[in-house]
Amino acid sequence: MAKLHTIGRGACGTLWASETGPAYKREDGNPTRSLQNDFEMHNRVLESRRTLMNLKKSSQVQIQIPSCHNFFEPENKEWWATNLERFPQRYTPCNMIEAQRIPPLGESTRHLLIQTFCPDEIRQKIINSEPDRDCLIRPYLGRRRTHTRDSKTFSRFKAFSLRNYPLHEDQLDELAITGDDLQ
Repeated sequence: MAKLHTIGRGACGTLWASETGPAYKREDGNPTRSLQNDFEMHNRVLESRRTLMNLKKSSQVQIQIPSCHNFFEPENKEWWATNLERFPQRYTPCNMIEAQRIPPLGESTRHLLIQTFCPDEIRQKIINSEPDRDCLIRPYLGRRRTHTRDSKTFSRFKAFSLRNYPLHEDQLDELAITGDDLQ
């Protein structure tokens, strides 16, 4: 089986994937967050979408949500015996979600995000960053950044990563991207 590499990090844990196949979210983040809750909420969203699609009986609802396949607990000896070797050597069994992998955004979008939003002093580092090739965004539709300076919105943080990048509504406006473009 192919080794997994990290493609993102969030409050609940890290995201892992190989070049093909599903993605895995490991519960190795904030101990007050529950990956079991994430799994249940994800499936509730999927079920709500299915219900909405059945009620509408049309293809007007264009919401794409990745499939959420399985939830594995550390006690699932069979699954971990087969898959633990795909993670770095120091890793141990934990709670894990198996889900459909969202493919990274293309090079042109990656470069546009870097040129537009990355601080100048780290731009070249991000362009050359291998981990930032896994360019994934987290769109916040209906939410705008709030800090402005000289009528231009800015980030207070000098860190920048394209792995799980939060893209707010005002940034979508600035890039002239609509919700349809994100599908």
